[in-house]
Amino acid sequence: MSIAKQQVINLIKELPEKIDIDELMYRLYLRQKLEAAEEDVREGRLISHEEVMSVVHGRQLLEEQPNYQ
Repeated sequence: MSIAKQQVINLIKELPEKIDIDELMYRLYLRQKLEAAEEDVREGRLISHEEVMSVVHGRQLLEEQPNYQ
């Protein structure tokens, strides 16, 4: 995924005068992840709350069963 130069400039303008390089890298990483998530939503790549809960409960049930090996 790429980011437009103007988006980077806008991000930098929002930063404090002094910032740690790790913080800058984290903010760029976060921006990338948020944009990817927004694209997933626009494209309909979603999982409902009910689907997530069924997976979670299904795994919990498997973990609760005794191991007969």
